[in-house]
Amino acid sequence: MIGLIQKAYMEGHRALPLTASLFARTDMGIENFPFDLYIDESHGLDFKISEHPLQDGAVITDHVTQQLRQCKITGMFTNHSVRRNRGNTETISIAGYEDAQPLENVARQKYTDLEDLAKRREPVRLVTSLIAYPKMLIKSIKTRRDDKSGESIKFTMTLTEFKTVQLFNVSSDLVYGQGSMKEAVDRLTANVKKGGLTSGTVQEVNKLFKMLGAQ
Repeated sequence: MIGLIQKAYMEGHRALPLTASLFARTDMGIENFPFDLYIDESHGLDFKISEHPLQDGAVITDHVTQQLRQCKITGMFTNHSVRRNRGNTETISIAGYEDAQPLENVARQKYTDLEDLAKRREPVRLVTSLIAYPKMLIKSIKTRRDDKSGESIKFTMTLTEFKTVQLFNVSSDLVYGQGSMKEAVDRLTANVKKGGLTSGTVQEVNKLFKMLGAQ
């Protein structure tokens, strides 16, 4: 009886055959986060071209801007071996017989870790068969399961290139005193004074200097 239960248990948890991957290298994917299976990848390089319509109906272009690169990869996590009494566990029931020893779902735990990595919103290094991206941000993670999934989790990720700019603070030691400011304004507005009358703009400037105590 024990032998029949053990045989049924092994038959029920035999790994399903998976489509062979074209990528056998284990160093591809997200750095320090290897996939059990690296299935495919796609890359995008887009440019934004400015368009300006003219009065006669013609359209001219005068500027081309390179957009952030995007990469889409497909991978898979699997339960290569069944290990008991560790980590994420679940109880398997076979033909009415409940196994008292829980099983670790490795694939589920790896997928959860992948989502946690995306939630950090930090740049990651992505290595593919075509391009190695130093810094990428995880834009989306999608997975779909059906009756053929078995114990594996197939997922698709979209990553966007991460770029930043460095700003510099520029300071000046030049200080204007109230007197020098008033002299500069007087020189600039001298040509608008006519017949003892002062233009509205100069009047407003004079009011401002009175408020600041320059007069």
